[in-house]
Amino acid sequence: PPPPPSFQAEDGIRDCLRGLVGSEMCIRDSSNTYRYGSDYGRDQYFGQALGILFAEDLLGANHEFKFGTEFKHSFGARDRQYVSEYLYFRDIDARTGYRAYIYRPNSNYDYRINRFGLFAQDTVSLGRLTVLASLRYDRQWGYTNEVSVAGSDVSWAGEYNLPAVTADAVKGNVTWNTFSPRLGLIYDITGDGRTVAKVNFGIYGDRYDPGFLSGLVSTYGYVYWNWDNANGDMAVQPDEISRPRVYDSFSVLDPEQLFDSDLRSPKVLEITAGVDRELFRDFSVGGTFIYRHSYDDYWTINYAEQGDDLIIPTSDDYIQAGNIPAEYGGWPY
Repeated sequence: PPPPPSFQAEDGIRDCLRGLVGSEMCIRDSSNTYRYGSDYGRDQYFGQALGILFAEDLLGANHEFKFGTEFKHSFGARDRQYVSEYLYFRDIDARTGYRAYIYRPNSNYDYRINRFGLFAQDTVSLGRLTVLASLRYDRQWGYTNEVSVAGSDVSWAGEYNLPAVTADAVKGNVTWNTFSPRLGLIYDITGDGRTVAKVNFGIYGDRYDPGFLSGLVSTYGYVYWNWDNANGDMAVQPDEISRPRVYDSFSVLDPEQLFDSDLRSPKVLEITAGVDRELFRDFSVGGTFIYRHSYDDYWTINYAEQGDDLIIPTSDDYIQAGNIPAEYGGWPY
């Protein structure tokens, strides 16, 4: 969107632009204003060791063995920086105040994901038949790093300034151990390489879900007041604000309370079969049948409260959209 209009320099006011952070003041009469700027990091580091061995006439066939190991380290980090003061006007021209906000300077998270893999493959040549057999093992896990954020320091906010916070490191409780077997058959039907039948079977695991980590830590927080700008100077005075509302969502959640530690990687079983025919040089036609089946999927369940306990809800805990029961005010409301 286009930037908001500039105000007169003598007002001592800065526009609310993306990236205006830290000690700056932000004044606007529109709710679609940027109040923060964000920096994200998603670096990845990857290493692999691979070996290849050729063996002719081993057990009556030629073999090409491939084997190796991999390691991948990736992270997701967010540094979201908020303006320390956000002044919201009902009428900017008349300097009629509406609300005054203060924010904790940063809303950050920092998580890391590791993947360790082992794999082995054998390509066997038996005349017209070629067999490819492989097995892969992957272990994936993650954790969050410690995150520290300074508190707010706005003079007129007094005791309502938000404190500095430190979110301790958390070890994720979900670890995926996935075996992925694969088998392929290629058969030269006519013996001249021009008509080939192929059949493949494989199981493919998914990559680790960063949602197991990114929501464990929150350093976000703000406070707002009703503000009337009584003296018209566009600066908050303690006697111009009332009814403070504090929304401090600082938390470090226990992953055991959120995720089933027995969750496994979602997988796809895939079977393909087809025939390719070379009609003339550099021109082939073919057809392939593909079957895919997903399993080991997982989903989010919103628990229902029953006294001090949390239970998995049933259909009785839901109502049809647009129909509000009488005990909740009925419809319309």
